[in-house]
Amino acid sequence: MRVIEGNLWEQNGCVGIPTNGKVGSSGAAIMGRGVARQALGRCPGIDRELGLLIQDNGNIVQMIRPFLFAFPSKHNWWETSDLQLIERSVSQLADMADEMPEEMFYIPLPGVGNGKLDPRDVWPLMVDLPMNVTIVVRSIDSVGFRAEILSGVKFMNPWDRRKLLDEDLPGAFCMACGGPPRCHCQNDL
Repeated sequence: MRVIEGNLWEQNGCVGIPTNGKVGSSGAAIMGRGVARQALGRCPGIDRELGLLIQDNGNIVQMIRPFLFAFPSKHNWWETSDLQLIERSVSQLADMADEMPEEMFYIPLPGVGNGKLDPRDVWPLMVDLPMNVTIVVRSIDSVGFRAEILSGVKFMNPWDRRKLLDEDLPGAFCMACGGPPRCHCQNDL
């Protein structure tokens, strides 16, 4: 698993949308907040497609469209995110990523926005994801990126490398060049 700071929608790969399992009376999935709402604005009709998938397959990690997949973090839109559901979704995403090793998968840290979970509770669930899965955050500091939380993460954001000492993340290296965390490949960013 990798962690980068950036815009989820600017990534080149499969984008995961934190979703819930609620389908409205029209048959459309409820996608009213956060990344789900952004996806609906970018991909009109996706709520109906996801609604059909949820009715057919349940509230699971599944492809909605090419390069867009559902990542369940809630059972109902009005509830807080569920750590057990996120753990199940992580396992399902790991299986999907292992089945498609040539693809890159990008997801926000699930459950910490409208899901109202503490990032310190969510990070430990994420560290065993395969290396073709990347967690995209708007701001490293906003989601509690700390060495003690991410002790199992082997990659680090090259723009954030000055904040961490080499010994903070054993085996860490620069994502840009693969060198040591304190390399100078990005003109001393």
